[in-house]
Amino acid sequence: NILGRYSNHYNDESSIVLQIYFDYTESEDDFFVDKRETTDIDFHHNFILPRQNIIWGAGFREIKNRTDHMGNMGSFVLDSDKKTDHTTTFFFQDEITLVENTLFLTIGSKFEKNDYTDHESQPSIKLGYQYNANIFFWGSLAKAVSTPSRTASDAYLDFNAFNDTCSPAFGFTSDPELGCIIPINYEDLKANTLYAKELGYRQIFSERLSIDNTLFYYDYRQSSGSTHLTDYVWGYEGVLNYQANNDWKLEASWTYNRGRNATNDKTLDDVPVNSGFFSSYYTFNEKIDVDLSYYYAGHTDKQDRYSRVDLRLGYHYSNTLEFSLVASNLFDSKHTEGNGDSKRANTNIERAIIGKISYKFP
Repeated sequence: NILGRYSNHYNDESSIVLQIYFDYTESEDDFFVDKRETTDIDFHHNFILPRQNIIWGAGFREIKNRTDHMGNMGSFVLDSDKKTDHTTTFFFQDEITLVENTLFLTIGSKFEKNDYTDHESQPSIKLGYQYNANIFFWGSLAKAVSTPSRTASDAYLDFNAFNDTCSPAFGFTSDPELGCIIPINYEDLKANTLYAKELGYRQIFSERLSIDNTLFYYDYRQSSGSTHLTDYVWGYEGVLNYQANNDWKLEASWTYNRGRNATNDKTLDDVPVNSGFFSSYYTFNEKIDVDLSYYYAGHTDKQDRYSRVDLRLGYHYSNTLEFSLVASNLFDSKHTEGNGDSKRANTNIERAIIGKISYKFP
C-alpha cells in the first residue's frame, strides 16, 4: 500500500487536507483466492467563523475484486469472479459556541452512495458543557450504518460434484448457470443501523493526568440477513492518560459491555464483557522512539479470551523521513479474533512484522 497526504494551512481560520491511497491485498487458502485493489480519495476543508468551527469534505472509493475458487466440494464462491464497487461520501460538521467558553453544540451528518443499498445518511448531534477549566460534560446522539458487502450479495457454496443428485431436499439449489449450489447471499439487502446514545465526563487533574469516562447505549436495527442479530449493548469505557515526563506518556483503557441477542432473547454472548489496553510511548532522543502496547479481550461463547502485545520502534532519520518497525502479537504465534460465524472461515491472527516508511515533503 502507498498513501499520500497534502495539507495547507492558509491562515488561522482555514485549512485543507487531501489524502490519496492505494492498497493491494491477496489472500489464499485451500478453497478460495481473493485479490483486491482499493483506491481511496479523501478531501477535508476546515474553516472558522465567529462562534462556529465548520469542517466539510468528500470522498470516493473504488474496490476492484478478483476471486477464484479451487473447485473443492463446498468451496466458497463469489458470482461473478470480477467486480468493481464504488462508494461516494460527503460530510459536514459545525461546532457552534452557544455560550462563550461554556456551552457548545456540534451537529453534522455523513451522506453516502454505495452499490448495495444506494443512499445512506448518518446524522449526529452533541452538546458539551465546560463546567470549569478542568471538567467537561457532554452527551450525544448519533446514527451509524454498516452497508453490505459482496459476501452478502454474491456468495454461494459450490456443490457441482452432486449435479446428478442436486435436490432441494438436501438443501441444494440447481442454478442454470452456476450448477448445484447452496446460496448464502441475500436478495433483500439492507444496511445494518446503529443508534448510539452516549454521556461523557472528562476531568483534568493536573498538567500530566486526565481521565475520560463514557456511558453508552447502542440500539441495533439489523437486517434479517445478518449472521449475528444484536438487540442492544450498553456499558462503560474509561481512558486514563498520564504524562510521566516530557519523554514518556502512558495510556490505559477499560471497557465493560452488556447486552442482549435479538435471535434468542438471551444475554449477549459474542462480545467480551471486559476488554482493555495499556500503552507506553517513550522518546529516547530526537531520533528514536519506542511504543509498547498490551491488549486484552475477555472470554465469550464464541472465542476464548486472548491477549496481544505489540512493540513499535521508530527511527527519525530526518525531519522529513521516518522508518518504523512493528512486531505484532509478540508473545503468541496466533489467536482467533472472531465470533464463530458458521458461514465463513475465521482466520487466526498470526504474529507479524510490519515495516513502514513515511516521508514528509518540505
